[in-house]
Amino acid sequence: MILILSEQEDGSTNHVIDWMLYKDIAYQRVNREDKLLLEKFAINNDSVCIEIRIPENNASKVISYKSLNGFWYRRGYMNIAYFTSDLKEEKSVLHNYLYLEWKALVDTIHYLLIKLPHIGNPFHNQTNKLHNLFLAKKLGLKVPNTLVTSTLEELRVFYQKKENIITKAIDRASFPYGKKEKLRGLTSTLSDSDLSAKSFFFPSKFQEKIDKAYELRIFYINKQFYVSAIFSQLDNQTETDFRNYNNDKPNRTPPYKLPIYIEQKLCAFMQKLNMKSGSIDMIVTKQKEYFFLEVNPVGQFRQVSRPCNFFLEEKFVNFFKNERNKI
Repeated sequence: MILILSEQEDGSTNHVIDWMLYKDIAYQRVNREDKLLLEKFAINNDSVCIEIRIPENNASKVISYKSLNGFWYRRGYMNIAYFTSDLKEEKSVLHNYLYLEWKALVDTIHYLLIKLPHIGNPFHNQTNKLHNLFLAKKLGLKVPNTLVTSTLEELRVFYQKKENIITKAIDRASFPYGKKEKLRGLTSTLSDSDLSAKSFFFPSKFQEKIDKAYELRIFYINKQFYVSAIFSQLDNQTETDFRNYNNDKPNRTPPYKLPIYIEQKLCAFMQKLNMKSGSIDMIVTKQKEYFFLEVNPVGQFRQVSRPCNFFLEEKFVNFFKNERNKI
C-alpha cells in the first residue's frame, strides 16, 4: 500500500489517485487536516511497529507501517493529536516542552516513511531560495544578479547599474491572513517612486529584470524533465509575473525540449538538494541564455501535465508500480 500525505484542497493528489485506481495500486491518503491518533510506536531489535488511527465519521481505520511499500509526500504533515487541554496557558513552558516532544515523534515517523520507496520529502517541503541561487551558480547555471538589502542607498546604486529591477519575496510567495485567507506576494517591477522610501527598511530581495523571450516551467521527477514554455511576455498582465493569470486570454504553454547541457546541470542541482521531484522556474532570453530562478519541491504540476499531454500523474503511479515489482 502507498501512503499519500497531502492536503484536502490539493487537486493534483486527486488526479494521481485516479491513476492509482485505474492501475489497481492500493493507497491510503492522509491529509494535514486529519486528526490522527497514535495507537502504537515500538522499536525492537528485530522490528519496527507503528500504528496510526484515522478517525472517519463514525468509523476509523488503522495504518500499519508494516503494510506500506511506498510513500508519496505531496504536502502537509502527519497531524498526530497531542493533548494539552489540562494546561492553563497554551503558551506555557510546559506546553512548549510537550510540543517539542510531539515534534520529535512526528519527525521520527516522517524519517521512517522516507526509508520506503518514496517521492517527496517532509523535511524538504520548503527550500532556501537564496541558497538555491548560490548552488545553481556554483553548478554553472546563470542566475539573475540579486541583492538583499535594508538600505535605500545600496538599492539606488543597484538600480542605477541595472536600470530594470524587480522585487520579490526572499522565501514564501504567500502567507496566511486571517482564518481563511492568504496574501500573495507576487513579483513587482521597481519604479523611481519606490526609491523615495525610508532610508532603512526590512531586508528585501531585488533582482535584475531579465529581458525574456519566454519562461519555462519544468517539472522534474525521478531524473526526468517535463517542460512547458510560457509566453508570458506577450501580455502586459502576465509579463512581470505569469501568476497574474489572464483567464480571458491565457498564455500559450506548448511543450519544450531543454538542451542536454541544461538538463545535466539541473539534474546535478536536484541531486545536490536530494530532491526526487520539484517544479523549477527558468527564463530564456532573446539571446537564448537560460537563467535559473527557483525550485519548489511541492509545486503544482497540473499546468505542465495537462496542456502538454505529459500525463505526469501517471508517472507518479508508474514509479510506485515499478518499485513494487522489485520487491
